[in-house]
Amino acid sequence: MKAKKILLIIAAILFILLFTGLIIWWCRDYQGSQEPEEIQLRREQEANDAWKQLLTVALTEKNNYQFIVVIDPLHGGEEDGISTNYGVEKDIVLEVARLIKEQNANSEIGIFLTREKDTNPKRDMRRDLVNQLGADLYLNLQVNESSKSSTFGTQVTYQTRYYDDKLTNSVFADMLEKSIVSRIEGNALGILEDTELQDESLSNLTIPAVTISLGYLTNPTEGTLLSRENYQSNLASGILDGIEQAIQTIGEQKIDTE
Repeated sequence: MKAKKILLIIAAILFILLFTGLIIWWCRDYQGSQEPEEIQLRREQEANDAWKQLLTVALTEKNNYQFIVVIDPLHGGEEDGISTNYGVEKDIVLEVARLIKEQNANSEIGIFLTREKDTNPKRDMRRDLVNQLGADLYLNLQVNESSKSSTFGTQVTYQTRYYDDKLTNSVFADMLEKSIVSRIEGNALGILEDTELQDESLSNLTIPAVTISLGYLTNPTEGTLLSRENYQSNLASGILDGIEQAIQTIGEQKIDTE
């Protein structure tokens, strides 16, 4: 009887120790997954400062151009987006956006980015840049992922809430899809209408606007290519080709109304 009581006491002590250990582990894990408030505030301040500086420069420079294009690289800062062994989305889309701007040799077209650093401006800030610049075109850049590693290719998404009979969103999307695939000699997944209005990047825009999925980071071949500078440069060239076609399409209409 005495031995049984001792065993029960030992079992109770072990249970308490195990329970306490689990609580300590959970607390540490939870706290480790939570970014300290001061770091969050600092990052937000950095994003705000970078965006204000970007906006100031953009508003000064916009009058130098006949046409304005806004490129919006998704994510940034604490938001990596899709991340695999082949690369990180926020870095890839920012580099492609930079290359589009760098390769632009048309003195009539001004290309402006919603972020030029590893910051994450809020959605309303990105949208405010589009509105304040009076942009003619908007392009959101992202990459894609799939549970099937064999899936690969580029795709352009558009919505039909805004309609311009000179350049519809579907025509704009088709121009870009063809020009990108032609440059990279890649796989075209086609254009996709955002029928359920799930793409927040395209919401409430009253200019031709699309989201470009540059490829799949979950595909070994395409994931490797997306991290390479020459492939990123070809993606940028293809996008720039599509932009120039779109500007040519809307150009005569804009000139006639001025």
